[in-house]
Amino acid sequence: MAFEKNKEYKKLSQQRGWMIRKLWQGKDHLLLGENMGYAEDYKRFYFRDIQAFILRPSRAREIWGLAWLMVFLAFAFLCWALDEKKISSNMPLLTCLGLMLLFLWVNWWLGPGAVCYLKTAVQTTSLPISRRKKAEKIIRRLKPLLEAAQGELPNEPALTMPENPPLMDDSGKPLTVRPTPPKPLSPVAHGILFTLFFIGAMLEISRFLMPNFFLYLLLVINGFTEMILLVIALVQQARSEVSKNLRWAVRGALVFLIIGYTAGTIETFILQIEHPERAANQWELLHWAATQPVQDFTFSALVSVFNIGGAILFGIWGTLGLLDNRRQAAAPL
Repeated sequence: MAFEKNKEYKKLSQQRGWMIRKLWQGKDHLLLGENMGYAEDYKRFYFRDIQAFILRPSRAREIWGLAWLMVFLAFAFLCWALDEKKISSNMPLLTCLGLMLLFLWVNWWLGPGAVCYLKTAVQTTSLPISRRKKAEKIIRRLKPLLEAAQGELPNEPALTMPENPPLMDDSGKPLTVRPTPPKPLSPVAHGILFTLFFIGAMLEISRFLMPNFFLYLLLVINGFTEMILLVIALVQQARSEVSKNLRWAVRGALVFLIIGYTAGTIETFILQIEHPERAANQWELLHWAATQPVQDFTFSALVSVFNIGGAILFGIWGTLGLLDNRRQAAAPL
């Protein structure tokens, strides 16, 4: 970003995901930068216009802790499998286990999750802050600057500012500012995504009962399509008015797909260890494994049950979220 080299600004926080968001402190304002790869957007919030910082708790620490724990258990299972096969070259996996434990500790040390909003007279904007400890540190740092611009403020963890006088135009008359209403969500991508979850669950059950390569190929295509639609859904709902239930359903679906792909990779790795005579030809290995009864392989059966349960869960959750979002959009303002 262009302002990164400008000494006038000091970076306060950043958040990375499908979009990179950074918060910078200037002499008399805050600057929020949003980078989506193909476009950048900037917003300025002058200290004299800030009315409040609003904090509400979130489950960021619990979600990240669960994700790192699942990865840790996956690597622990790999270490056990290698040990059972008398393979001694598992030092890289032991190193990964240590890193997962370190990440778990850092996640806990960062403190409880929080969502932070900045409120002015015309808008309320979320800030790239996901931990309460970090938010309170930034608020304490900004308080002297806010007091210099507005006067003495109450000593509270979430600062509540006095009401600002009405905005004036160049002639001194009150200026009426009407914020642009959020764009309504187009539910097509969400609807197809949650329908594919149900289709994936039916394909997984069919493969569990009648293993064949064609069903396996359909599952792979279905999985890749789900990931593409999930990215589209995340992009759409980031700039639209979406119900909380639907937003969390999509986020949970993202975690579910990541865990599913990780488990599939581990499953392939285990098959290579257990059947070294087929490991040389990856295509032959997958073709052979797809035609074998899933219940003959313990880990494959566990992955299949996880995929079936997760697909049904998020299919139902997402459908209910779409209905909730439709009711919210139809409700009178």
